[in-house]
Amino acid sequence: MYDAAYLALAHTLNGRLFSADRRLLAAAGPRAIPLPAADRRLSEPAVPYGDAHDASWPLYRGASAFLAKLRAEARKPVEGTPRR
Repeated sequence: MYDAAYLALAHTLNGRLFSADRRLLAAAGPRAIPLPAADRRLSEPAVPYGDAHDASWPLYRGASAFLAKLRAEARKPVEGTPRR
């Protein structure tokens, strides 16, 4: 997800993309600027949750209330912006 966001930002701003990730550099094409260690893919370590922890979104009991709160906050006008 981060790679896609960085690539989209570089494309949107017509900028360059520094990375040590060969696959991201290939996707960036002429925007790519390779950093040392471009022969390996960088990643975060996996987080072990264990079998007892069931945090899947469909089973989250507060999902509806959480989404309703997010929608209400998104509808609030931002101070200093014109209303539509």
